[in-house]
This record gives sequence, C-alpha cells and structure tokens, in this order.
Amino acid sequence: MRLRGFGFVLLMMLTSTYFSQKKVKTTPHKIVLIKKEWNLGIGVGLNSSVVYLPRNSSGNNGAAGKSIICTYDKGNFLRFTFEYNKYMSPDFAPTWYNVSASSFESNVQYITRFMDGHGYLYPLAGVSYNLFKGYFTGKNDYLNLRAVHQESTTVTSNWFGINVGVGYDYNLKHSAFYFMYKMRVGYTEGYNQCNIQDICISVGYRLHLSEASFKKVFLGPRSRYALPKSKLKPKVKTKPATSSTATN
Repeated sequence: MRLRGFGFVLLMMLTSTYFSQKKVKTTPHKIVLIKKEWNLGIGVGLNSSVVYLPRNSSGNNGAAGKSIICTYDKGNFLRFTFEYNKYMSPDFAPTWYNVSASSFESNVQYITRFMDGHGYLYPLAGVSYNLFKGYFTGKNDYLNLRAVHQESTTVTSNWFGINVGVGYDYNLKHSAFYFMYKMRVGYTEGYNQCNIQDICISVGYRLHLSEASFKKVFLGPRSRYALPKSKLKPKVKTKPATSSTATN
C-alpha cells in the first residue's frame, strides 16, 4: 500500500511538472493601423470686431465684417488655418472717417473632441497682418494721436500681431458650424507698448473635403490594376487548323 501511495504521489508530481513546463500557444493580437488622411475645409463667416482699439474714441466701436477661412489637417489633433477678414467701412466719428480695415492671419488649432463626435473645442494661436486706412480729423483725440499724425489727413498703417483665442465647432457629416473668439496683440502706435490691439468674434459655416472624397471626385473610382476598356484588346476567336490528306 505504501508503494502504491508513493507511486501515486510521484505520478502526480511528474504530471504537474510536465504541464507547468509546457508552453501554451497564444495567438498574437492583430494590430490594426488606422490610415490618417488629410482633410481640407473652406468656409465663410461673419465677424464683429473693434478693428483697432487705439483708434476708437467712442463707446460704439464695433465693426461688422466678412471672412473666408481655409483649413488643413491630417486627421490628428492639429489643424492649420488661413483666414482673410474684411470689415465694412466703420467710422469712428468724429475722429475717424472713411475707414478701411482688413487682416490676413494664419493660426494653429489644437483640437479636443467630445464623446458625441460632433463637438470640437480648441485653443488657437498664430500671427496676423493687419491693414488700416482712414481720414483723421483730430477731433476728440483722447489718445493724443495728434502727436503721431497730422490733423485732416489720410492715415495708413500696417502692423503685425500675435493671435490668441479659443474656438468651437459643431460638426455635421461633411461640414461644420464654427465659433471663434480671438485677440490680436501688437505694439501700440506712438507708444511702443505691447498690448491688445484688436478683439474679434467670428461665426460661420465650413465645408469639408477628405482625401478619399477628393480622389473620388477628381480621380474617379478607377483601380490602378484595371485598364480602361478602350485599351483592352478584344479577343478574336480563331478556328483550329485542320489538315487534309490526299487520298487516291
């Protein structure tokens, strides 16, 4: 009995050792790589801006405008934009008349996506080139711009600025509504002080065109392995050759 018991214990030990050393085959997980495609966007919007804070001499200093915006991204968190803004000839009476103002700007947006897939929230930063032209009367010149410009003259000034702000997109299938709040920082004319020169609020609508859509529209659904029908040679059916033997 003791030998049987010892043999049973030995058999169990050998069995456990065998299974513990046996390698278990595992199936490696298949890694699926998501191909990132570029996306283009083009849109139009409406602006409300103070245009140029040092120019304003009254409480009613807002100016309405229109904008065109182009966007580019690679499907990741960064999006690059180029924007043109044109303002509708505001007059800061009685100091400024016949004002013409516009700006070109380029920004980078860092996108945070909401769980619903529709909302995008992003801070933005970039540079802008701002153009201003207007007739300066010198009246109610609380900022003492007469130390820089002559009265009753047309003044033209162009300046570079740094943009900082925040934006929000509500995305549809192939388009989006957007809202942006931006401040432009630059040097105050005549004082050489860096300060906020402009505050702009924009709302608009933008269309999107992905890389796949671009190829489908402009290149068509052709496969690179298939030739057009016009280049395929038609098959000609040939009859098998027959041999005849002369019989006498």
